[in-house]
Parts: sequence; C-alpha cells; structure tokens
Amino acid sequence: MEQPSPSGPHTPAASFSEAFAALPVAKIEEYLCADGSDPAKMRVTHPQRTPFHDGFNDEAEVDDDGDSWASFLSRQPPVPRPTCDSTVQVKAVAAAITHVVVGPLVPPAVRPSTWPTADVSVRDLHRKTFRGHTRAVYGCAFAPGGEQFVTASRDKSVRVWNVADGTDRVMQGDDDSGYVLSCDFSPDDETVVSSSVDGTVRLWSASTCKHLHKLKGHGGTKAYCTQFSPSGAHVLSGGCDRKVRVWNTLTATQVARLNGHLLAVFSCCFSNTDGGKYCLSGSDDCMIKMWDWRETREVRTLCGHGGTVWSCRFSNSDRYIISATMNHELKLWDAGSGQLIHNFVGHHAPTHHALFTGNDKYVLSCARDRTVMVWETETGRHVDTLTGHTDSVCNMDIQGNMLLTASLDETVQLWQLNLP
Repeated sequence: MEQPSPSGPHTPAASFSEAFAALPVAKIEEYLCADGSDPAKMRVTHPQRTPFHDGFNDEAEVDDDGDSWASFLSRQPPVPRPTCDSTVQVKAVAAAITHVVVGPLVPPAVRPSTWPTADVSVRDLHRKTFRGHTRAVYGCAFAPGGEQFVTASRDKSVRVWNVADGTDRVMQGDDDSGYVLSCDFSPDDETVVSSSVDGTVRLWSASTCKHLHKLKGHGGTKAYCTQFSPSGAHVLSGGCDRKVRVWNTLTATQVARLNGHLLAVFSCCFSNTDGGKYCLSGSDDCMIKMWDWRETREVRTLCGHGGTVWSCRFSNSDRYIISATMNHELKLWDAGSGQLIHNFVGHHAPTHHALFTGNDKYVLSCARDRTVMVWETETGRHVDTLTGHTDSVCNMDIQGNMLLTASLDETVQLWQLNLP
C-alpha cells in the first residue's frame, strides 16, 4: 500500500475530556427488549454524563423472568460529535445532552417488512449452529485453514471449537477477567488472544488452553478489540481509554501507544500486504484513523460518519477500507487517498461489523436487525440477506466460503456460502 500523506490537525484529547467532565448528567431512556414488542418491559431511565453509549452493555438482568435485552436509544436529536477540521463546541454538546429525552417513546423499527431486493443468492442449505456459551457471544475468529475457531462471550469464557464435530474447549488458568469482548487466532494456529472488560489483553495456548500472558495497559477500562498482525509477532488492541496499543507477543511487552482518538476505541486491525505496517482504529468519536504504528504516527483521519464507528477493516489487498457504525452506516473508502467511494444502504439498525471476502469482491455486514447482508464491493449493490439468528449479530469472520457469525442469542453459526 502506498504511504499516505499525514492528516490535518485535530482537537487534543485532554481538552475534550476535561470539557465533558463538567457536563450535566442526562437521563437516557432505553428499550428493554430488542424489538420493543413487550410493553411491560419497555423502558428504563438511567443517568449518563456523555454521549458515549456502550454497545456492549446490551444485556442486563432487570426482568423478573431473567430475559436479556438489547438496548436502543430512544428517538432524540443528534448529539454533536468532534470533527476533523473543527474544535469541539462544548456548549452545543451540553445543550444536546440535557435535552436528550424528548417526545413520546416510540419503539424502533428493527425489522422491516421486506429487505432490499436481491437477484443473486449466496446461500447454501448448509448452516450449522454451535451451542455452549450461556451468554451473548461478542467475538469469533477462524484458525488458519478453518478447522477450528475461537469465541469470546459475556459468560466470561474464551472457547476453541472444532468445526467438524462441534466440540469446544474452555481456556483455563487465570483469574476472572469479566466479560470477554473480542478474540483472534494467531497465523501459526498456536495462540489465541482475547480482550476483556477489565482492560486486559490475554494470550492463550490454542493446544493446551492454558493462559500464557496478561498484557496490561488500558488502565482498567474496557479493552474492546484485539487482533494479531499478519506475522503473529504483534497484537493490536483498543479500548475505553481512547488508546490504540501494539504488543510484542514473544516478550509480552507494549511496543507502541497511539494517541489521537477523543473517545473509546471499538475497532482495530492491521494492514495485510505490507507485514502489518499500518493499522486502523474506529472510535466513538465517529472517526477512523490510520496509523504507521512503528513510527507512532497518525497517517490520516477518515471523517464522514455520524455515529460510533463499531468496525473498520482493510480489504485483503489493502486497497479499500470498510466501516460500520451505530447509526446504521456502512461506508467504503479508498485506503490510499482516504476518499469515500460509496455508502451501502440496507440495514435498519446499528451495524456491528463488516468485512471483505477473500477476493475482496464482496462485503459482508451484520447488525442488530439480526441479519448478515452481502454486497458487491465495486458497485455497492445489495446481493443477499442471511437470516437465522434470533438476536443481534455482533461479529463475523470468513475463511474461503465459510462464514462464522456470533450473536447475542448465545450461539455461533457457520454458513456455507455460494460465492462466485
């Protein structure tokens, strides 16, 4: 990938943080069930000081019957977010937050009556469901070759699964880390990495399921995302401390800390064709940043989203970047110039994750509308919609024509796709 030019100025994180600390506490109303169907479980009000909404606080035991729920913000005026070329208008943000709850509480339209028209089916009849987690599954990743995969769950476990027989093994040998938010398999098939709500990143042996190292650095705040570099020599992580960190997997030490985001980092990934020279990060500040992590240098900031960036990924060729957000946006960018190419329009709920197929011909995206959508990369044309999960689809991975999906419904599903 050709080395891009440096980005422009941005608001210092310290000044933004200090400004928000003085803001009044708002009352945020949320839905207690994913589709707003049960009037007995319609609303809860809780204080919240900033516009940050934690997408992983989707469940809570507040119902008498113990059901989990996926929360949605009620209809409200948009909260101003920081932009690339202007300073944060603290007074405007404060005014928006203090008037968050307005008008009647109307259930969100989670599932439209019809999906966008598709004239090519990528589905095969083969779909396998893996059960074993007892809470929401937040992350999933194939091992090289696709014979195994790893999952991360709200039940506080990291599990390695055998694709052929569906058996699973639970990682053992460390103290309680709380909910596990993300996971990845190393390129050599030997190590698993996970990140948790306690702010730690942990390395595990894939063969023995024993704990190897605990990487501390996110200050006890949630570590939302983690990924191995193409060589497996490094691990990337991002969290609620607004930092992106790079770790050496052999020495279990931090080798880079990337500062620049104004709010929590939800997504991070390495580039693919240059040994992982560059990395991406997506944040609650609505920005995507590209970094040369060895030089701890911010290369470029991609602006244009109006909501929390929950996912950002390089294409396999590093030509494109795909990003997905809380306010239903799905955008394709030119990685070399940072220019927006087009928007994919189809999801009607917060979009959790997006990735490319192996040949970069298609983009797949998953959302709280319980679906996975398939798109042509070059044209932005909707190709098909995959349904099968009964709750939000949080994460995906793909290996050849096998698609892995993780959901709040406590299951992982393996799809055999018919992709040309």
